[in-house]
Amino acid sequence: MPRLPYRLILISTKEGAVWYARYTDPRTGRRNKFSTHVGADEDKGRAHTVAAAKLAEIKEGYSKCPRLEQYAADFFKWGVCPWIKRQHAKGRDFGEYQARTRRAHLENYILPQFGKRRLDELTQPMIEKWLESLPLAGQTKNHLLYSLRIMMREAKRDRLIRENPLQEPEPFKKNHQVRDALGMDELRLLFPRTQKGLLNVWRTQKYAALFMVMATTGIRSGEARALAWRHLLPGGWLFVERAVKMGGTLGTTKTKDQRVIALPQRTQTQLAKWKKETPFKEPEHLIFYGLAADRPLDVETPTHWFPGALERAGIVTEGRNLVPHSLRHTYNTIMRHVLPEEILRRFTGHRTVEMTDWYDHAVMRDRIAKLEPSRALVEGVWK
Repeated sequence: MPRLPYRLILISTKEGAVWYARYTDPRTGRRNKFSTHVGADEDKGRAHTVAAAKLAEIKEGYSKCPRLEQYAADFFKWGVCPWIKRQHAKGRDFGEYQARTRRAHLENYILPQFGKRRLDELTQPMIEKWLESLPLAGQTKNHLLYSLRIMMREAKRDRLIRENPLQEPEPFKKNHQVRDALGMDELRLLFPRTQKGLLNVWRTQKYAALFMVMATTGIRSGEARALAWRHLLPGGWLFVERAVKMGGTLGTTKTKDQRVIALPQRTQTQLAKWKKETPFKEPEHLIFYGLAADRPLDVETPTHWFPGALERAGIVTEGRNLVPHSLRHTYNTIMRHVLPEEILRRFTGHRTVEMTDWYDHAVMRDRIAKLEPSRALVEGVWK
């Protein structure tokens, strides 16, 4: 008599003893069981019939389960992915940038590793072991984990898999890398005095102005990309009140503050040159627009542009973590030797007890009047 792929066992339930079928899952090698709903006092042959039929159903389900690359063909593709459309229908915010980022997780990491495997072959230990081997920051690994978790949750919803193996994943500890700062000599290389030299480094007036604003004010990339022409105030002041959020929407700054910062004359000059070139000059138009006057630059645009400028400027980057946010670190490092500590905090928007007291909703002209004596100090650095 051939050996059965299962074994019947009696298990006591509230309704009495019931025959269960115990079998080994061919995908995972784990032992599972299911109820035949046949009582101990009933015909055991019927329990065998139910068990055989159920296992045949499970096996058929395995053969129908698609490979990850098949299921992921349109996943996270903007305008195509059903999951994204359902999020929007439910009023959830999931923007085009987020879609591109999640799609990049699939194409660059997940599919090369697991694309040929069926969805029902993926297990939590398998995925975690792979993530542990990647030379990436913990936060990046968590993003990969979450992208795959969304897909597996959707596969379960589509009844392609019985359980989501990443239902309760163990996140990795975030290990943020410290950004390096630039020295004054390197800043002079990155922002030459001559217009020809400046454009040799940055290629276009738009990016020369963008990065000079970031370097001479210390504002964050998201704050710079959210600037409109109305934020340039008379007398050479910059009003910072908002930032570009994930998904490309405009919101408050990181610390929900509003502040004014002294703009050096060199930066004002570069902004004036850019305003002559840009087709979008209205007060509400974004200074550093993306696809349209009201569409901010994507976060990856400055990130991709910066390394080329460093290379053209002849700045050594090997062994250093130099990114656009390094300009904020540079500003803080340099200006701490120039400005009083309280003024520097007002310019950068760093939150402290003193700063909390300072945010008292004072009118703009009062703020500028208090900060005006610092203008000469700022100009002394950036002349």
